[in-house]
Amino acid sequence: MRLLELMADHTDVTLETRREDPCLQGALLTFRSGRRLIIVERTYREGVVAILDPTEEEIATFRRDDLWKIWNSEKGVDLAVV
Repeated sequence: MRLLELMADHTDVTLETRREDPCLQGALLTFRSGRRLIIVERTYREGVVAILDPTEEEIATFRRDDLWKIWNSEKGVDLAVV
């Protein structure tokens, strides 16, 4: 996730949490305005899903639960088809 690291280093975005499993990697970003963004990327083939303004429950799921729950979230926006 080099783009996320670049954003964290050169913008007003904080990389709050990072997670990886064998198939997915993700990040929770916090903007200066207080808004948050969860991004999850498939590591074995192309695909990125984003959730803007995640709920506290979604953040807890991202931090401690199966990343596939975030990937399959109804709120998730598939950035490959946007």
